[in-house]
Amino acid sequence: MNNNTEDIAMQHLRQIEARKARQQKVVENGRGIYNKYTILKTNGEEISPEACLFVLRLDTDEVARTAMRLYADILDAEDINKELSKDIHKCLDWLDHPPECICGGGRDTDVTCPFHDETVVWRHGD
Repeated sequence: MNNNTEDIAMQHLRQIEARKARQQKVVENGRGIYNKYTILKTNGEEISPEACLFVLRLDTDEVARTAMRLYADILDAEDINKELSKDIHKCLDWLDHPPECICGGGRDTDVTCPFHDETVVWRHGD
C-alpha cells in the first residue's frame, strides 16, 4: 500500500474507534463469525465450496459501511477499480442520506437504492 492508502486506512480506523465508543449495540449473541447466510449466484447456481465469502449488512450496520468505504477508497487510491469504488460510494451515500417522502413520514416509498434493482424499496418505518 502506498502512503495515501495508509492515510486513508488510518482515517477509517479512527472513525471506527470513534463510532465504537458511541455504539451501544451488542453483537448478536456475541458469537463472532458463524454461518448465518446461504449464498447463491444470481443465476441460482451454488458457489464454489472453496469460496470464502463474508456478508456485510450495510443498511443497518454503521461499522460495515465504514469497512466498505475503506474498501472503496483503496480501490480508487490504488487505481484497482474506480467504477466499483464510485458505485460503492453512491450506495453508501444513499444509505447515509436516503430521500425523505414528501409527507415527512420517512423514507420515500418510491425510491430504490441506486446500488440495487427495484427489489429493494424503502417503506415508511423501515
